[in-house]
Amino acid sequence: MTLDDGLERGRLVVEVCDACGNGGGRGGRARAWPAAGFCPGCLGPVRRARIPPCGSLVEHSRTADGRLFCLAEFARGVRLMGVLLAPADSSGGRFEPRVRQRVVLESCSLSGGRPVYAMRAAGGREWPPHCAGRPAPRGTLR
Repeated sequence: MTLDDGLERGRLVVEVCDACGNGGGRGGRARAWPAAGFCPGCLGPVRRARIPPCGSLVEHSRTADGRLFCLAEFARGVRLMGVLLAPADSSGGRFEPRVRQRVVLESCSLSGGRPVYAMRAAGGREWPPHCAGRPAPRGTLR
């Protein structure tokens, strides 16, 4: 599965090198942006692996019309820019995100050949059910 194939299916995939451990194992960081098709560490072949959709908010910004955009960090150090959506349990008022707030990748896709990501802020400090039991990315509020 290529990176684009994964995005077309709504899956976040990264490159992992089994030869030198780049992107895998303890402390390994996937070098997926941009996907190169080879390991930047040893120049060997890579395989694609899915990563969990659970991350933390690194930074955010609001446009003049009130839309939110963010940079979020996920497993293996993968950082994505995209739209930030209010928590599902929000009361409809103005949502004020917090740096290190937990987020869940709600959708990823390709539009005109470009990746599009949407993250939903998690309400409170609890992970959504499909993220339960997963370790929080570095810097996430606990």
